[in-house]
Formats: sequence, structure tokens, C-alpha cells
Amino acid sequence: MRLELVRDRQTRQGTTGHLFLGASGVRVPDKRVPGGLAAENSMDTPNANAPFCVTLERPAVRFGDPHPCIPAGEYRVVLYESPHFGRTMPLLADVPGRSGIEIHWGNFVRDFEGCIGVGAWRGQMPDGSPTIWSSRETFDRLFCAIEPALLLALESEAEACVINIRDPQPPVPLADVSFTREAAPEGA
Repeated sequence: MRLELVRDRQTRQGTTGHLFLGASGVRVPDKRVPGGLAAENSMDTPNANAPFCVTLERPAVRFGDPHPCIPAGEYRVVLYESPHFGRTMPLLADVPGRSGIEIHWGNFVRDFEGCIGVGAWRGQMPDGSPTIWSSRETFDRLFCAIEPALLLALESEAEACVINIRDPQPPVPLADVSFTREAAPEGA
């Protein structure tokens, strides 16, 4: 299974993004759908290109945060018995210089120490800091989506679950193109 976290904004107050689930044939329990199953990447839409959820992380290292978001890159996701949460959680393995980087629930940037928070939608506090909401429910749906792939990887030589994290791309400046009458395309 492949997860794709596309960060869309990094500020001094936090890092926001969208999490996409790759195709794996895994089905997610969904009480809203007859038969109780929905496509793995559907929250409220059948669009396979839609994000599964929104994400929230600490600010990037360049902002001097003591527990910044981890560097962009590809990481294996494994099951982990979290002492903090007292349950099995998804953990990003082999993060350079870091340990204990989990995907979990929370609402505010302060709830994450380098970890990735998931939620159904995001908001903003009066001070401008980003928040995410319906985090616990979103985490439960995400865990149902990825746990079968993680268990299969443990039991066999199946492809492991990985997450690819991409930082926001700077806007591409528009080319300075000016047409003169002589250089204008025919019919213009």
C-alpha cells in the first residue's frame, strides 16, 4: 500500500497537507454504504483522486521548532505498540535522526512532536494557527484502511506500506512573453 502526503503550506505556525491512499484493493468499513464497505480512499466522495483526509504537522525545521516536521521523502510504515497511546499505531520507520514518528489523532500543532496528524477538515484558531477536526474518527478510518496491508506485509513477503511525503512546490513564475504584431501567431 502506498500513502502520499502532499504538504500544501508550511508556516511558522504549522504544516498542512492532504493524505492520499494508493490502490491496494483494501476495502474500508463504512456504515454509510450498503454492505458496509467503501473504496479505501473515499471519505465523502467516490472520486478516486480525492484526498483521504487533511494532515497537520509541526512547522518545518527552518522555522526553528524544537520538534519540526520530518524531511520530505519516502518512509516505510510499520505497526508499533505505542506506549503513549496504549495501542497499536502506524509508525514511520527509519526517519533520519528521529524516532517515534507516528500517524495519529490530535487537533492542534502542539499535539504533534514531529508526528503526522490526520483529520476530516481543517480550520484556523484566532491567532492564525492551523487546526484539524474529526481527527479521532479520521484516524480510525485510516487505520482500518492500512492495517490489513501492514499485517499482510508482516506475514509474507508482500510489499510493505510506504508513505511518500512531498513538500509544497514554489509557484512557477509566468514567462515574460510579449507578442508584437509581427511575432503574433497567425489568426491572432
